[in-house]
Amino acid sequence: EGFKDCNREVEIIVRNAIEKLKLKGATVEAVSIPEHIHGEAIWSPIALEGGYTQMIKGGGDGMNWCGQYSTWMRDHVRRGLKTKINDISVTLKYAILLCEYLSENYDGHFYSKAQNLVRWLRASYDKVLKSYDVIIMPTIKFP
Repeated sequence: EGFKDCNREVEIIVRNAIEKLKLKGATVEAVSIPEHIHGEAIWSPIALEGGYTQMIKGGGDGMNWCGQYSTWMRDHVRRGLKTKINDISVTLKYAILLCEYLSENYDGHFYSKAQNLVRWLRASYDKVLKSYDVIIMPTIKFP
């Protein structure tokens, strides 16, 4: 499943890495994780909405976690976003617009759904990892 619709260059790199492991004595077997095909759809809302909330709304380090908060970084990120918004990449501008739209119209629904599904997806990998030390495959497609 990890190689379905995979970028050819990425597939070659991953398969070459597998061959190198075989040469070093690793036992390599093909396994099936059918749930993997849903990984991108589960990952996307978490990465987009979660990243947006943490990095843009949260000034770089989010909120509601125990640990060291960088007030210096937070202040500079917020100031930069207010004064230099035109300097950010087109990709980030697109992500900000998308996440603002999702926030206004769906209020975290897709993020919440993805977080609920991630446990199901992780369980499918964990099941395979009970019998194997490592899973080697491409992760998600990027253009």
